[in-house]
Amino acid sequence: MATTRIQLIPFLISTAVVSLTEMLVRLPPAPTRALLILGGIRAAEAALILFVVFRYHHRLSPVGLEPGTLIPGLIRGLIWSAGFGVAAAACMAACLVFNVDAFGVVRMSFPVHGAGLAAFYLTGGIIGPIAEEIFFRGIVFGFFRRWGFWVAVCISTGLFVAAHLSGTRIPVTQLAGGVVFAVAYEKAGSLMAPVMIHILGNLSIFTLALVV
Repeated sequence: MATTRIQLIPFLISTAVVSLTEMLVRLPPAPTRALLILGGIRAAEAALILFVVFRYHHRLSPVGLEPGTLIPGLIRGLIWSAGFGVAAAACMAACLVFNVDAFGVVRMSFPVHGAGLAAFYLTGGIIGPIAEEIFFRGIVFGFFRRWGFWVAVCISTGLFVAAHLSGTRIPVTQLAGGVVFAVAYEKAGSLMAPVMIHILGNLSIFTLALVV
């Protein structure tokens, strides 16, 4: 991890930007249009957060985006993703052997098809993970890391899970993912590691949900 932590002012501004956006934005009922608008909002949030960090810190290393760490972080993210893929395949194979529903955690209903499905992949599989990692790991984890690794993990993961709550069920996938993303960020020292794991994980889940 970078020695420079996120300071209070960029943390507060970034949190205010995300919170106000979530409270004020109302998406249209048309699924494809809503997905495209949501993708634009997430991209704008990410760009504004990076702008605030750069203006305050004069560099992006506090959110793990130091130029020299981008490629190594991307490579480590790919390696971690490959390892998780092998582990997931082994678990699913074991579940099939013991007649356990291995796809319950990834099964979902897709509200759109065709162009809408492409928008779903773009927003949920690429833009969303990038924006979420910039905020939850880059900003939240980066701010609370000064009080210890596990403090930062618990707070950033708790907020990440809260943002994905739907109904009364705890989003187990997001709970596990939040911990994994934080550990990957800590170990790699680059936000590109959790970004790649998050993107590839989401795309894999979406694809599995399409075929099962």
